Amino acid sequence: MKSIVKTTVVLAAFILGAVTVKAQNVNEEKKHEFRPFYGTAYSSSISDIFSGSISNALFGTAEKSESSTWGMVGLGYRYHVDRFGIGIDLGYSTAKEELFKKKKDVKPFETKNFKRYFVMPTASFSYYKTNTIDLYGAASAGAIYETSKRDVKDAKTENKTEFAYQVTPIGLRIGNQSIGGFVELGYGQKGLINAGLSFKF
Repeated sequence: MKSIVKTTVVLAAFILGAVTVKAQNVNEEKKHEFRPFYGTAYSSSISDIFSGSISNALFGTAEKSESSTWGMVGLGYRYHVDRFGIGIDLGYSTAKEELFKKKKDVKPFETKNFKRYFVMPTASFSYYKTNTIDLYGAASAGAIYETSKRDVKDAKTENKTEFAYQVTPIGLRIGNQSIGGFVELGYGQKGLINAGLSFKF
């Protein structure tokens, strides 16, 4: 009888210990995260001003506008240590630029199409964090590779590499330790608003 009781106590202690360890593992934060995202993309107003001045000098009255055609898609990776995260963001977007000789013109006299690829190392910090909510900020800096081509005969493709950045004062992730969704408000290459999914492991 005593041996049965002793065996039962030992078995119960073993099961309790296993459950405790499992619970701790469930609550332990997963360090690796992949983040596919979609952003509103970035329009360079400064570039518009300078190029608009050149157009005015060459053609008289002219306007120049650059607008994203469908936004930006990308993939991010983060490695988390407590409240800090480090990683990298990769992205792709297209844009179209139109020149008008006069303000009332509906049809542009020149159109230029852009393709943009960016790589930006990223760091983040969580202001407030629970098992389901993560309120954070982030900053990114890197490079963007851009190709452009005018829609005229015998036009050549132009290439250039520029500095790229993104400042995100507010980001919110909602979900569990494996999967969730996020939305960010910021300024830079990824745009004013971008959102996506979060997969941790």
